[in-house]
Amino acid sequence: MLYEYNPSTSLNKQKTVHSFEESMIVPKESTKINLDSNHNIINKTTDKCTVRTLCHENIIKAKKIKLLNQAIRRQKKRIVSMKQIISTLTKNNLLQQDEGNLDKKYNNKKMTQKYSSDLRRFSISLHFFSPLLPHPRTLSKWYASVNAEPGVCKEALNTLKLKCDNTANPVYCALIMDEVAIRKHVEWDGYKYHGYVDFGAQLNNESLEMATECLVFLLVSITESWKLPVAYFLCDRLSSMQKGNLVEQCLEQIHSTGIKVVSLTFDGCPSNMTIVKNFGCDLKISSLKTNFTLLDHLTINIIPDPAHMIKLIRNAFGEKRVFIDFEGKKINFVFIEKLLILQETEHFHLANKLKNQHVFFSKMKMKVKLATQL
Repeated sequence: MLYEYNPSTSLNKQKTVHSFEESMIVPKESTKINLDSNHNIINKTTDKCTVRTLCHENIIKAKKIKLLNQAIRRQKKRIVSMKQIISTLTKNNLLQQDEGNLDKKYNNKKMTQKYSSDLRRFSISLHFFSPLLPHPRTLSKWYASVNAEPGVCKEALNTLKLKCDNTANPVYCALIMDEVAIRKHVEWDGYKYHGYVDFGAQLNNESLEMATECLVFLLVSITESWKLPVAYFLCDRLSSMQKGNLVEQCLEQIHSTGIKVVSLTFDGCPSNMTIVKNFGCDLKISSLKTNFTLLDHLTINIIPDPAHMIKLIRNAFGEKRVFIDFEGKKINFVFIEKLLILQETEHFHLANKLKNQHVFFSKMKMKVKLATQL
């Protein structure tokens, strides 16, 4: 077939192509307007971000300045002029003449010579009222030179006696005892061997066994905020009778200073339970008695460590699998496992914190949080 050429149709096609090309061309002025508007939007967002960061930094710096001003105000209230203190002490004849001129003698100079014993005692007493003369690091070194041999610490007893003598109200405290595992090791310091079993009897014999545990006694004030270690003993698997004798000895030494011990806190190992039973306590529900008296002193209450007791209950529940409550009903560990499986398969939690760690806790027995949440 032959196609006829029609000039009108070709002209129409050229017009349509030309109109399409014109529609695709965007004028330069419109593109400039769009670019300027986008640039302005970007600048506004960046300005807002910088303003926010600067405001946040200003708030943090204002808080720091406030805290520093508070510290300066507190420091100004605490600090008293050294000259004023020395002048008052010299007027009351509490200082000698050479000690009264300390500000002139040691002004802008480093202390190279050793302090005398009288000046040490004066500085330690002065340190409780004002952090002046000499430096607290020097005082800490003087404090550190105490007898730290195993047994009852005499320096701690002297401090407790001084506390009771200078306090109008009676001082009530709680005694805490605990055993700490230590590594077997014997060391010679040039005078004696350290690392053997030692109860403070000053025995130095190589035939003694090496210590594996350290029994520590800590005294905590109830009426005030302080605590003080009073004794420690290096031992190796103490029996309940030996440990009870040490507890009784420690309580007698503390009572001689004037401190009134009202409670004894310990963990739930069987030897500790046997100790309190020997003291007269009864842990049965039918005849419960949670206090004892030694040598007609103040009644002492027993407080088993709550964190340790919760872990023991959790461990027993995981091993025995079934508990029976006071109504005779069973508390089965299987239901906790089924609840865990249900939550894991359905991927939701019924407003609880139950996870795999709570059920399979063999490698995390020391975490109290898991035991309390279970």
